[in-house]
Amino acid sequence: EGDEGDEGDDKKPAEKTTEEDDENNEDDEEMKGIPEFWLTAMSTHEHLSELIQEHDQDVLEYLVDVRTELLENNTSFRLSFVFSENPFFSNTVLYKTYNLDPLPESDEDLIYVGPIFRSTEGSEIEWFEGQDVTVKTTTHKQIKKKGKNAGQTRVVTKTEAQPSFFNFFSPPEVSEDEENPEVLQAASELLHHDYELGEVIRDQIIPKAILWFTGEAQDFDGEGMLDDEEEEEGDEEGDEALVRMFGGAKIGREGDDEDEDADDEENENDEEDPDWKPPANGGEKPPECNTN
Repeated sequence: EGDEGDEGDDKKPAEKTTEEDDENNEDDEEMKGIPEFWLTAMSTHEHLSELIQEHDQDVLEYLVDVRTELLENNTSFRLSFVFSENPFFSNTVLYKTYNLDPLPESDEDLIYVGPIFRSTEGSEIEWFEGQDVTVKTTTHKQIKKKGKNAGQTRVVTKTEAQPSFFNFFSPPEVSEDEENPEVLQAASELLHHDYELGEVIRDQIIPKAILWFTGEAQDFDGEGMLDDEEEEEGDEEGDEALVRMFGGAKIGREGDDEDEDADDEENENDEEDPDWKPPANGGEKPPECNTN
């Protein structure tokens, strides 16, 4: 009997190990997620889609999560873009931080309008050699025309910046000594546009990522309300529904005044005609007026 009990005890740990392996495998599958989920979700948004270039798409296929967190003062926030291992850069997470001041811009302000945006900073991307999608490298052959080496050919390599989603992590910087008002104005506009993009990702993309992935969120703006044109179309459809429901009468909408005017005309027609005279035979009384 003791041996049988020992054999039973030996089998239980084996079963438990199998269950744990199954759970771990399920967790691994969940971590993999839907392929290109975040690339698709962000590409669906009209403002973010303008940032994502064709050469960015291969890189963003490795984006597996986007998160947001409040910082110490509860007004500044940080966006975290989590990447799986990829052939483009060594970072596993790229950060974008927005620094906001919770205090009014001036002590003389009578109305508090909310935190003031001060600055932003992003992660330095550690690109692998030849994989930086924020720059474009071109090569061309150049033939020397003069001198003792005339006729010789050399290869010239030129690197220049190009539009890329990953420029999002390199916000514009302005020197503290800069005094040119045009430069300061341009930098200010770029920074505030950058902040608006940060708000879009924090307030729209992250909390409604599934709707952006499926495309359903395109029917709504950032506040979850229909666009003006869609509202007008909705009003028209609502009017038609009211017409069908109430037999042609619109309630509380345009057209009520016309109905009132028609009623006024009918009332005017019901007024006594001063030239009217009763028939010679006195006219016939309606049945309900006969007392006999």
